[in-house]
Amino acid sequence: MELGQSSEYINQIETGKSMPSVEGLINFCDYFGMSASEFFDDRIAFPVEYKAIADELNKMDAMEIGLVLDLLKLINSKRENR
Repeated sequence: MELGQSSEYINQIETGKSMPSVEGLINFCDYFGMSASEFFDDRIAFPVEYKAIADELNKMDAMEIGLVLDLLKLINSKRENR
């Protein structure tokens, strides 16, 4: 709605009853700070958060990124063992 769209229009898009125009899609992508390819990448469950994490990783050096990777692996191994 911050893009000037009605809540009804947004709801129709969310429920699949309507599709945004190309211009609307570009506006959505710009608003969330992502490319159209990121928007459509169905391998990414949380694209906004994924981009925010990638932006933070880009500020780190190799050692720091390695520590983050180790932490992610640890978290995922704990989840898999539940």
